Amino acid sequence: MWVFKAAIPLFLPDTEAQLLMATPAILRGRNAPPSDYLFKIKSFSLLSNASIERFSSDDFEAGGYNWTLWIYPTGNKSRNEKDHISIYLEPAETSSLPAGWEVNVILNFFIFNHLRNKYFSIKDGWETRYHAMNTMSGIAKFIDLKTFSNPESGYLLDDTCVFGVEVFVVKNTLKEGCLSMMHEPATCYHTWKVTNFSTLANEKYDSESFGCNKWYIILYPNGNSDGKGNSISLFLGLSLSSIAPGTKLLVKEIMRVKNQMNGKHIEYQVGNMYPPRNSNALGWTRFMSLAKLKDPKLGFLVDDSLIIEVEVTLLGMELCIYPKGNKSKNGKNHISIYLELLQTSSLPARWEVNVISKFFIFNHSQNKYFSNKDWYDNRYPAMNTSCGIAKFIDLNTFSNPVNGYLIDNACVFGGVDEAQEQKVQIDEKKLLLDGGFLVPHTNSFGHTFRDYDAESERQKEVENFYRINHIKQTYDFVRKMREEYGKLNRVKMSIWECCDLLNDVVDESDPDLDEPQIEHLLQTAEAIRKDYPDEDWLHLTGLIHDLGKVLLHPSFGGLPQWAVVGDTFPVGCAFDGSIVHHKYFQENADYNNSAYNTKYGVYSERCGLNNIMMSWGHDDYMYLVAKENKTTLPSAALFIIRYHSFYSLHRSGAYKHLMNEEDVENLKWLQVFNKYDLYSKSKVQIDVEKVKPYYLSLIEKYFPAKLNW
Repeated sequence: MWVFKAAIPLFLPDTEAQLLMATPAILRGRNAPPSDYLFKIKSFSLLSNASIERFSSDDFEAGGYNWTLWIYPTGNKSRNEKDHISIYLEPAETSSLPAGWEVNVILNFFIFNHLRNKYFSIKDGWETRYHAMNTMSGIAKFIDLKTFSNPESGYLLDDTCVFGVEVFVVKNTLKEGCLSMMHEPATCYHTWKVTNFSTLANEKYDSESFGCNKWYIILYPNGNSDGKGNSISLFLGLSLSSIAPGTKLLVKEIMRVKNQMNGKHIEYQVGNMYPPRNSNALGWTRFMSLAKLKDPKLGFLVDDSLIIEVEVTLLGMELCIYPKGNKSKNGKNHISIYLELLQTSSLPARWEVNVISKFFIFNHSQNKYFSNKDWYDNRYPAMNTSCGIAKFIDLNTFSNPVNGYLIDNACVFGGVDEAQEQKVQIDEKKLLLDGGFLVPHTNSFGHTFRDYDAESERQKEVENFYRINHIKQTYDFVRKMREEYGKLNRVKMSIWECCDLLNDVVDESDPDLDEPQIEHLLQTAEAIRKDYPDEDWLHLTGLIHDLGKVLLHPSFGGLPQWAVVGDTFPVGCAFDGSIVHHKYFQENADYNNSAYNTKYGVYSERCGLNNIMMSWGHDDYMYLVAKENKTTLPSAALFIIRYHSFYSLHRSGAYKHLMNEEDVENLKWLQVFNKYDLYSKSKVQIDVEKVKPYYLSLIEKYFPAKLNW
């Protein structure tokens, strides 16, 4: 646990809110297995019929302690539970622990759902304290027996079930830091005249030190890093001997190169925390171009002399919070708080650390630490080294002395974090579903991916698109479109010519992307190529999967967006509730048609998805183009092309009752593909000319030179 104590200026907030407190747990599913222990039980019904009240797992180690998992197959009778499975965790061998022992734990239990292939648990775990008077902790009503026993629920399959647990021991590693803000910030100034600039031969030069903290300016006359050879680089350095070990200084710095003719100086200012990690200086590698500096008409270099000025204002010491909110995360009028992973340079390639954390603020009046609502389960990959809460506490609540968070202009923040180590064994012979691709946290708009509820103009456009799409995509409409466009008599062109046409296309249904589609195609293909270098058919599938969007192009018919893009779904049977913006189906002509609004509709169980009519769009069209032009791509590629927008299947598990055995196998590859299709939608630029020869060779391998479209 760590704590920050801060004395900060009082802010005048605009809004009111309450600090979130703990709430009852909520069930949720996830793909990753629990990190500490899995308990597989075969012939579960025999246990129930044998009237065994409870049974235990083998002992296992987690967090430096040994534990035992207890299952009550028909409920913990001592708690008057008879219609639920109860689950508990107990520390083993407590006799060896010292007198007065105490173990604080964040605990989470899981049950595996065979049909959805996910582990379900309480929402974010909960805290419990084990000691001599409390050696058992768990959930009396973990899952009701009716739900558990129903084969359609997926928890008990072939009389086999799997339970699991994660145990995070909160170790007392309290660290304190103090941010002391200056009510009268001190500013020091320094002017450095660099003479004989044209004769400077060394890579860098330091000015004399100045100020009580011994600051100094660092000059690279011929540039440093990406400024080398084209700019001067300027940095502000701090002598570490001038501050106590572990001290951090929050400063505002202004660095300028003086214009000695007209006063139009080149100036930059920034707020920084000193000293930075792994260094003692911060600055600009491209402060000013050498061409501009040396231009005699501009007046920056006069008589071969350069004048550099710096102002350093000490604002405070220690801490990393946003006292007026993280504006980039919509944290305005709140205090924002974050946990950052340090020293990532020493971690291996493709590193990833999973951490659960909780943040606290101390209430002086109640003498208690108050926290945010739930434990946060965060994943720190290379592109995301900081996680936290943009709206931790609103400034109005925080600043009001009646509430007790700010007393005598001082406050205390804290946090608990535990890294999750994956210990569960994985069968490496199974199909690799994860590759090495690191999933970014935000799309090209800065929102989370497929967030159809985020407030933005883009989201309003997306919702309106789905309203029209869901009203007009009927069984009869799809049948007519397949008949018309299935003739493939519109044009003859190559795959790459079709790629070029997509440069003018933007998908209005996509909340994650506003780039031309060719950018997304290459992002997807190159990400797959990196992680699956030997599966060239999958690389090509990544490139061509969205080519059907040429239906939007004016020269190709210019169909409306609702008839080309968006999530796809079966027509001719009931619309599943997992389909995005499902409410708009109520205006669809098929919604109240008894021939089409039942579970199977016009289809039969396990009939195979190839016999299902999907909502019309680019997926189905490109599938027809590839199939009818006799592509030699494997069936998994055609499955991906036709169903990659079928999110209610591969994300929510709907419509599996219509799948045959071949569909089940192909779905595995679609789930591999989907991550690259969805999460590669970001501001990543691909050098088209560099990769084009490779993809042309794949096109030649799997397609004819010209295709009927």
